[in-house]
Amino acid sequence: MSQKIKAPNQKSSGFLWGLVAIVVIAVVVIAVVVIQGRDSKDVKSGLAAADVNFNVSVEDGDILVRGESVPADAPAVDLYEDYSCHYCADLVEADHVSLKDALDNSKLSLRLNDVNFLAGGADGHSTLGGIVAYAIAETGNAGAFWAYHDWAYLNRTEITGYSLDDFADSAEKLGVDAATVSAIRDGSARDKYQPMLESNYQELISKEGDQAGTPALYVNGTKFDIKKNPDDPTKMADWVPDVVN
Repeated sequence: MSQKIKAPNQKSSGFLWGLVAIVVIAVVVIAVVVIQGRDSKDVKSGLAAADVNFNVSVEDGDILVRGESVPADAPAVDLYEDYSCHYCADLVEADHVSLKDALDNSKLSLRLNDVNFLAGGADGHSTLGGIVAYAIAETGNAGAFWAYHDWAYLNRTEITGYSLDDFADSAEKLGVDAATVSAIRDGSARDKYQPMLESNYQELISKEGDQAGTPALYVNGTKFDIKKNPDDPTKMADWVPDVVN
């Protein structure tokens, strides 16, 4: 049996096809990386102010959310939360529909005490997410604030690592005024609101000591234990029906 001997410089078709396959695989991998990177930013693409029937303001270092005609005997809710906290994100996932409904219908008042202890007081996601919340809330734009609050928690894993530029772009998409967007982008909002985050954390420590953590919920000044979701014990249950009914 004879075998044809190829010249040393002669390339086989198998080698060429192998080279083509490697190139194709490399192109696919690069495309996937680019698409994933683009998608991580695309969480901003659907941002729009919410349609709400309540007001927002910043009072005594907290964000106050309440309707126009909240009865004097309506529950007064204090919620301590941290924009880096995955348990806080779980709680927003559980309560954001019923909580908005309760606020829209003046069934309770809500005081958000944002903290940044998971960032250690530095420019981590807790701090940046929190100062943006304060900056938007102080404009009085309740629809933009509520949309930001839900968006930031429900997309927490995708936006962790956002810069102030990213957050400023998000605020702009929500219709926040240009001066506030600029204050977020240039960092001046940080100087104004970061002390509020740290003060709220010290307040939480004074209430709960070494066991302090987020989310922490108080109703009419009394600690309210958030239950687990009976259908999925790894998640938190919606607390609103137990408070307003």
